[in-house]
Amino acid sequence: MKSKQVGLIAAAVIGLAGTAGVAWKLRPVDRSGSAVANVSVTLEVTGMHCDGCAGGLTSELRRVPGVCAAEVSLTNRTAVVAYDTNRVQTAALLKAVSEAGFEGRVR
Repeated sequence: MKSKQVGLIAAAVIGLAGTAGVAWKLRPVDRSGSAVANVSVTLEVTGMHCDGCAGGLTSELRRVPGVCAAEVSLTNRTAVVAYDTNRVQTAALLKAVSEAGFEGRVR
């Protein structure tokens, strides 16, 4: 297996021998080369009043182990979080929202 770093997330290209030759499949991997199962969820967030609130929540969500990316929108009152289901569950994301001083629920 060969991997190439792309920003913070790498993609590994795996050659698979098939009856018609070689097929290629892309699989996301983390910095250590371990495969990850990335999914995303949209959370509805209440209690944000300014850009500082949104920025602070973005930082808190990004600190959760297993979170690959988080973007919070004050305008839409949402947080879109991409994460590794093998390392973190939705309940942990909602806990981070609560600990940051906001209320959240899965949309």
